[in-house]
Amino acid sequence: TLDDALATFAGARPDQVLCVDIKDFGFEEEHLAAVRRVGVEDRIRWVSWIPQTLVRLHELGTTAPLVLSHFNTLDLGVVGNRLCAMFGPRPLKLGRTVILGPRAVTVGLDGLERGHKHALIAAELPAEVSDVLRASRGGICVPGQLAGRRVQEYARRQGLELWCFSVMGIRAFEKHASVDGVHVVFCDDAASLEARIGRPATTGEGP
Repeated sequence: TLDDALATFAGARPDQVLCVDIKDFGFEEEHLAAVRRVGVEDRIRWVSWIPQTLVRLHELGTTAPLVLSHFNTLDLGVVGNRLCAMFGPRPLKLGRTVILGPRAVTVGLDGLERGHKHALIAAELPAEVSDVLRASRGGICVPGQLAGRRVQEYARRQGLELWCFSVMGIRAFEKHASVDGVHVVFCDDAASLEARIGRPATTGEGP
């Protein structure tokens, strides 16, 4: 359970950070209460595909940074930009995704409450979302292949951290981790990271 994970984390080194990735909407009070019960809010990062979840945590007064996962189209070129430009001020559900046009200002649920079932696709986030992320000292989390120069510049301009998901293998991990504008990299291939970390120090390579 989340309580078990938090209790284990409470005994970790003080410089370690735990990312709590929320994929459902409507339990923000319970999530925040669980974190506060064990006194680790200062070492938590709230991550979610659901803008409303992060906005609600902000309203509840969390002191932990908020990070929004989404698909950013800034580095998709002409096709991606035209795709977003086609839509007006309301989100459009297309299959399992929600496309949010550049003029959209709503953060109404409209399907987004299903989180990872309906991923948000957008170039620039609505102000009421980016303002909350920035106020929390948080950021955005996008697929590694979409974390190009324009997204890096957008994150810097907005005062947001840039996180990447989910890369495979140590080479891809190190490639993304070496980018100056990338703060956090998620890797779905833990075995390759463990093998890299486990190499003898006599190789002359870093940790």
